Amino acid sequence: MAARTVGRTFFTGRLGRRLLKPEAMVRIERLYERHGSWGIFLSRFIPGARAVIPPFAGVAGLKSFKALTPMIVASGIWYGALTYVAANLIPRLDDVAVIVAHMNWFGLVILALICCGIGVALVLRARKRTGAEPQGHQR
Repeated sequence: MAARTVGRTFFTGRLGRRLLKPEAMVRIERLYERHGSWGIFLSRFIPGARAVIPPFAGVAGLKSFKALTPMIVASGIWYGALTYVAANLIPRLDDVAVIVAHMNWFGLVILALICCGIGVALVLRARKRTGAEPQGHQR
């Protein structure tokens, strides 16, 4: 409610225009018009966006019902799932710790592979720009 009543005024003020350019505000409004309640619903499952999307819905002028309904439903699903998972995993906490340790190593390997792939792509791109051919390659 506060974002709807004060938010627009704040972002048209001197400090607000520095934090959020008028073009960005127009883009935000278009995104809310385009995606509406579904966009708000899905954003509740994205870390980081979960906290930012609702206030900007108010700033963009969405009606309370149109913004609150998807937030409440998505939050119920999210926190219900977390509660269910926690309730079922706590008795098996040792097993969970082993799985998480394996997942950490797996994630580290995947990250290393991604970084190597990016490195190879950057080297190939640089060679392509300069016209250099790989060593040992003859025409």
